Amino acid sequence: MEDGEMGQDGQEPNQNSATKKLVDSRQARKKAEEDVQLLANRINLLKMEEQKAWKKIEETKKKAKDIMQVKNRNQEQQKLKEQRAQEKALEEKMLAEKNQNMKTTIKETIQTSKEQHYKNVMDEAERLKQEKREQLEMVQMQQQQDLLKKASLRQQIKAQELTVEEKKQKDYADKKAKIRLELQQRIIAENQRRIDIEVNFIRLVIMLIQQNISKMEQEELELIQKLQNTQLIQKEAFEQLETALTQTVQMPTQDSESSRQNLSSQKQKYLSSPMKGQGSDEKQSRPKTAQTNQSTPQQDS
Repeated sequence: MEDGEMGQDGQEPNQNSATKKLVDSRQARKKAEEDVQLLANRINLLKMEEQKAWKKIEETKKKAKDIMQVKNRNQEQQKLKEQRAQEKALEEKMLAEKNQNMKTTIKETIQTSKEQHYKNVMDEAERLKQEKREQLEMVQMQQQQDLLKKASLRQQIKAQELTVEEKKQKDYADKKAKIRLELQQRIIAENQRRIDIEVNFIRLVIMLIQQNISKMEQEELELIQKLQNTQLIQKEAFEQLETALTQTVQMPTQDSESSRQNLSSQKQKYLSSPMKGQGSDEKQSRPKTAQTNQSTPQQDS
């Protein structure tokens, strides 16, 4: 009886210790899974914040670019208006100077003719009428010539104005076409730069996800190995306890028989537990999870 009681007292601490180790292992695994889930949630939040920040950056750049384009266009139009006004003022000034010079020349010519006529009248009274007719004819011819010169000058001025206007229009059209071409090239370059940035960002995200998956898989393997080691220790403890009970020399009492039956039922329950095959099942399901995580960035892109 004393040996049976001593065997039962030795069995209970070992059984409690093994059960406590099993519970602690399960709690540690559960905590590790929760930590992995929390880490994945934080990564998703950081990705969303990164996307929002890039979206705001692109909108700000677009607004600044639009403002600069409108400002440059207004400055170019103002510059063209000022240039046209200066050219028009210069042409009007040159025309006024030409007209003034012509008036002065005509006035001087008439004055000279009058003086010459007065002198001829004073010197040759008899030739007054003839000189007067000749002078009148000369004046008429001069007037006709002046009219012809003025008409020719007006035609030249008009032709020059048309030439200047055509040149302005051609320069304006060439400048506008050049600006349009430069704008198209800038738009193409900007679109290519955005595509390169987005592709690099997607590659970086995929790389980070793969690194995270590898790290989580390594942690999972370590936890499975720890759990298997714990189960081996528990199995050895059960076998040692069963061996100790089997090697008892005395007749089995009711207490020792009850302890042996309890040990046998716990051993059968342990051997039929699905936890031994859990590591292989999780290994088989892991590549599918990795493949799902790798396909997620492609859908986002």
